[in-house]
Amino acid sequence: MNTSIVTAYLIDSLGVIKSRKAYQKLIYLTKALGVPLEGSYKMYYYGPYSDEIAKELDCMLSRDIIRVQSDSYCFISGSKTKSIVEENQEFIKKYQSELDKVINSFGKLEPMQLEIIATTHFIYNNLKHLYNITDKSIIIDKVKKAKSPKFSEEQIIEAYDFLKKEGLIVRTEENHCTRKADGSSTFI
Repeated sequence: MNTSIVTAYLIDSLGVIKSRKAYQKLIYLTKALGVPLEGSYKMYYYGPYSDEIAKELDCMLSRDIIRVQSDSYCFISGSKTKSIVEENQEFIKKYQSELDKVINSFGKLEPMQLEIIATTHFIYNNLKHLYNITDKSIIIDKVKKAKSPKFSEEQIIEAYDFLKKEGLIVRTEENHCTRKADGSSTFI
C-alpha cells in the first residue's frame, strides 16, 4: 500500500516518470532514504530490481493510479492519483523530507543516471552491512566490476560523490578484510 502512496505522490509532484527502470530506481532510493516500502531488491543488469515493485507497478496501472503516456514508456498521473495523495496526507507528511529529497535530488535525472546511482548505493549498502566496508576505492572497484564497460570510472565516481553529498553514503577511511574458512584474511 505504501508503494502506491509514494508512487502517486511522485507522479503528482514530478508529472512524469521516464521509464520502468527509472521507476524502480526512484522507489529503491525512496526506500534507501528510510520510507517503509514493500519489496526486496536484487542486483540485475540495470541495477537494483524488485519483482514485488514490478508487480505493484502493474497493479497500479490496472487500477489507473498511474498510466502509460501514449507513444512513450513514461508514466503519468492516472484518474486516481490525486485521490490517493489526498487520502494519505498523514503518511506523506510523516515522510515529507524523504519524499522531497527523492523529488528534488533524483526526480529529474535520466534513467541511465538513476541506474548508476542506485547501483552504486546498492553495492555500497551491501558491502557496508555484510562486511562493514565503506572505503570509496573498494566500492568504486566493485561497481566497476558490475557495470563496466557500460559506465566509466568517472561516471561511477560522480555517482558515489553525488550519493555522499545527498547523505546516502557515509564513508570511513578504514580498510577492511574478511576471514576465510581456513582462518586466513583477504583484503576486499
